[in-house]
Amino acid sequence: MYLAMDDFGDDNLENLISLGDAQEKWQFLARLAQEFGCPGIQITPWLYEQKLGLDLDAIPAAFTDFRLTYHIGGVRPLVDARDCRRLDKRLALGLDRAVKSGFEDVSFHPPRLTEVGRKHSKEQLAGLVERWLPRFAARGVTFSLETHVSGDIFIFDGLADFRRFVQRFPELGVLIDVSHNVYDGYGVDEIISFSAGLRITGLHLSDARSDLPFDQGTHLPVGSGEIAFAPLVAEFSSSDICAALEVKGDSDNLTASFEKLQNLQDNLYI
Repeated sequence: MYLAMDDFGDDNLENLISLGDAQEKWQFLARLAQEFGCPGIQITPWLYEQKLGLDLDAIPAAFTDFRLTYHIGGVRPLVDARDCRRLDKRLALGLDRAVKSGFEDVSFHPPRLTEVGRKHSKEQLAGLVERWLPRFAARGVTFSLETHVSGDIFIFDGLADFRRFVQRFPELGVLIDVSHNVYDGYGVDEIISFSAGLRITGLHLSDARSDLPFDQGTHLPVGSGEIAFAPLVAEFSSSDICAALEVKGDSDNLTASFEKLQNLQDNLYI
């Protein structure tokens, strides 16, 4: 696996917002990734477009020296045809940008649960996956679904339910969000076991604490929660997948998190 920058620290975000020139912002971001020691960068549209005001259809060529992935993130509930068309547009844009700028993967969250129920939403999602998988495969870009499985929030009620859905589509990638899954009560061994036989295309790495509210217990700096990262690193280190750090905090938290994960990787070969 290769480490990738997703969050870049609250202090760096403030500095980036204060810059008026897009070229300066791209240069700043590239420098941060180099300082963190990351060969990869995960780009999330809401952060780059809405927060930083950058044009993701005009990514500088020098920035694409990094290995890039594109994370759409959260999606609206899939209730009717209009909801599906809305997500279709976001996926079409993601695929277009992937081809243009060399993104290796486009990923998104499962829809949220609504009163229409899980079965209906899953079938809406299945139809969408069936339409888009061949389009992504034809362009050499993987298409991935993230493992958000909090049953009271998302349409999948646990990892087993998620696995049953994904097994219907062998080419569908799986992006494992370790922090969310541990917060939901799964141990690292269970997450590794869950991944067997699936097309794992990426990891979201951050720590978690189950004794805190949902919005406070995930996306913590590595080492500040309950997760044993050594088995995860050992399991996925030899895979050529993106491991993006979704860590909330300042740049020192990010730097320390990257260093801890890199040390775990380095120690595998000592």
